[in-house]
Amino acid sequence: MSDTSEDAHITTFSEGDSFAAYSMPGSSDFHVTFQDDHSYTVTPPDSDPYFVIVPFRRDREASKYIRADQLLLNQKFSLNMNTTCQFRSTEQDKYLSDVQRIITDIEARHYQKLVYSRIITAGRNEQSIYQIYRSLVERYTGAFVFCYYTPDGGCWMGATPESLIEDGGDRFRTVALAGTQMDRGVSLDEVTWQAKEVHEHHYLKEYIDHHLTQEGISFTEGRTQTVKAGNVVHISTEFAIDKVKPITDMANLLHPGPAICGTPQNIAQQHIQSYEDHDREDYCGYIGLVGIDDCHAIYINLRSMQIFKEVLMLYVGGGITKDSIPQDEWDETQNKSLTILSVIQNSDNQ
Repeated sequence: MSDTSEDAHITTFSEGDSFAAYSMPGSSDFHVTFQDDHSYTVTPPDSDPYFVIVPFRRDREASKYIRADQLLLNQKFSLNMNTTCQFRSTEQDKYLSDVQRIITDIEARHYQKLVYSRIITAGRNEQSIYQIYRSLVERYTGAFVFCYYTPDGGCWMGATPESLIEDGGDRFRTVALAGTQMDRGVSLDEVTWQAKEVHEHHYLKEYIDHHLTQEGISFTEGRTQTVKAGNVVHISTEFAIDKVKPITDMANLLHPGPAICGTPQNIAQQHIQSYEDHDREDYCGYIGLVGIDDCHAIYINLRSMQIFKEVLMLYVGGGITKDSIPQDEWDETQNKSLTILSVIQNSDNQ
């Protein structure tokens, strides 16, 4: 494994290669990692380190693993790809109608919560993948900022605020992050929350508690607080968890939770397919590092997009409960999309 500082040359990848770039929360640096043969596997490597990519439906789609043979620091990169996008943005009328139907389902007690997502397509214009990624790294230093490509899965990029599970030293750490509203510039201690967001957060905390208790895993629940992520704020509660399983086993235990799927999990997952007219693929899956630079940290694939030759396809979603208002849910997804769209627009004007 090598660690090389940024220099004049560019690391160029083709459509047959695989790689991952990532920037850790709190850092303005990023790394690019790949296997010596530029390939990937669908089974975990025999030993660390590697970059893991798990789709939303891991029971239906293959996970991907990129062994970290090379590790380059702040290395400029390029990707030559010609894949075109076959999707169009979700229409507002369809979204509002679907959300109202979901609320009706919840009132009929088919489930308690459903996370419904939509897509937004935007022109890529002349922006390079590296230019967009570097802008995300510079803007969102508090997020896990990622870009990866595999021949089968395509190119994905995003700035996720949500940790699924990470090594916190003596114990693992996970976060119940749910409920969303625009950051209006007030002190985080002064942010107030409606019943809908409080219920969303409660479902997630209850889910984590249940799954850890069911496995006999000891944990400590921290205090609940409001945290900022890009241009929005969320309700957050940290959990410290005993290290009795490997980090990837812990990730599989906790994924997919109510914040990205709904509750009850199995029923919500089935209903997602009947409402969404797109395959989530890696969106709401998980990604991260297993042993790279001795770091073990896995994140939910949120605030993300898939990149095509001429189009950027953003995925945005929100939790629907009995207290939801369709127009408010639309507005929430609009606000979440600004994490990516603001960077695209700013890069466009440079």
